[in-house]
Amino acid sequence: MSPKNDNQDEKSGGGSSVLPTVILSSLLVALSLHFLGGALRQNIALIRFPFSIEHNEGAVLQLSYDLARGKAIYRPLNEPPYVPGDYPPFFLTLNAVAIKIFGLNLWSGRLLSFVGVIAIAVMVGIWSFRTTRSKLWGACAGLSIFLSPLFYNLCSFYRVDVLAVALSFGGFFVLVHLNSEKGDWAAVVCFLLSLYTKHSMIAGPAAAFLFLFREDRVRAKNLLIRLVSSGGALFLLFTIKTRQEFFRHLVLYHAMSYDWGSFLRHLIEFGKGSAPFLICTATLVIKFKVERAAPVLIYAATSLLHVLLLTRSGASMHYLLEPAIASILATTVGLPLLWNQKKSGLSPASALGLAAVLACQFIFVQIIPAKPQFSPDKVMSDLASLRHHEAALYEFIKGKGDILAEDQCYALLSGRDSVVSPFHVAQLSREGRFDQTKFLESIGKDEYPVLILNSSPSDPKHGTRLSFSDEVLEAMAKNYRPAQGAWKHRMVYLWRGE
Repeated sequence: MSPKNDNQDEKSGGGSSVLPTVILSSLLVALSLHFLGGALRQNIALIRFPFSIEHNEGAVLQLSYDLARGKAIYRPLNEPPYVPGDYPPFFLTLNAVAIKIFGLNLWSGRLLSFVGVIAIAVMVGIWSFRTTRSKLWGACAGLSIFLSPLFYNLCSFYRVDVLAVALSFGGFFVLVHLNSEKGDWAAVVCFLLSLYTKHSMIAGPAAAFLFLFREDRVRAKNLLIRLVSSGGALFLLFTIKTRQEFFRHLVLYHAMSYDWGSFLRHLIEFGKGSAPFLICTATLVIKFKVERAAPVLIYAATSLLHVLLLTRSGASMHYLLEPAIASILATTVGLPLLWNQKKSGLSPASALGLAAVLACQFIFVQIIPAKPQFSPDKVMSDLASLRHHEAALYEFIKGKGDILAEDQCYALLSGRDSVVSPFHVAQLSREGRFDQTKFLESIGKDEYPVLILNSSPSDPKHGTRLSFSDEVLEAMAKNYRPAQGAWKHRMVYLWRGE
């Protein structure tokens, strides 16, 4: 074959293989777009839903609302309200600005989370494109994010997690792809914002340090010095400004007991929902020969640090967002490298491999489970039903005074402040770091005319038992009577004297 033909084949990515590769890649993109369409429908409905969809939303909304009104969010817990400032201030500040502009709402924080997922998808797509130089492959890789149940179903909550993960992954992304002094500084900024959104975001900084340690130890040392000095200075400033309450809330109050049963359940659920991607990641580790795979594998390894955080009592699946990104990235970047692709363009083997992975992923999450993971129509139907029941409940509690609820949104969205963050206070009380004497006395009086729980205080289910100590549940059962109404999703109790 002549050199000219060689060059033509290289430019075309394999001559005769171009047409089947393009067709296969186009089908992959069509499949991914189908899931993106479902994710958009579902998450737009969630963003617009005016009531709480997850119990942690109320805690974050309360802190954001306090900031918007100029109140301290890191304050002593010896007097009500008993609401720990469980998170650093960046996400809370962004939402405080939105509340000052648009009023108290849930949609702004949910929208911010969804934008974070879109940013993650774009970065995964760009990384994969730079590996293959195929726009079709890059588009399909980015859209593959929405074949993960974690991102499909958990990306529009009023929580700090998704933005924190986007910033952490974004810091590693710019460091690897800019690979310059400017990129190192940009990474430090992203990591700082991530850590001051959720202070357990250590996977990105750890991956960046290990990557630079292999490349240039001076840059690695400089990155570490910049991040530790600037992050430490901010931490010290906030601690001094709040008279040590910032330290207490984020370090002392944040340390929880271990729940190994929940840890194993989450791991099994993650394995079932990400098995094809995890298998590809493991294969890439075993077959590791290409230098370009190094940063992906480093990030995959450091993302496992978040698995350890699942051992905390009350930990949610959100801790697995970074391992999910790492497994998808390892799949979409690793498949071309596993076939030793040395030229630009996309090989049929890589496209066929990704098709097989996505098909298996669809089977694992949509066909095998009794309850399919991707059900936008059902979610939207459930939201319509929930809206009806929530409206009836809010109408009932209007004007009845302070509300004590597992979900703090009930107090906030009915025009009152939340008086307690139940789960956090219960955990602190069990570990001897919160004196609940005054709180118990208030339940023995009529300070909280309304209780809204997920199960009966005399026969509490797991979630209610986590949210309140045994002494508090006993006092509730003694001093409150059940109320009936046009709602089916919550249990409402009124003070017995009313």
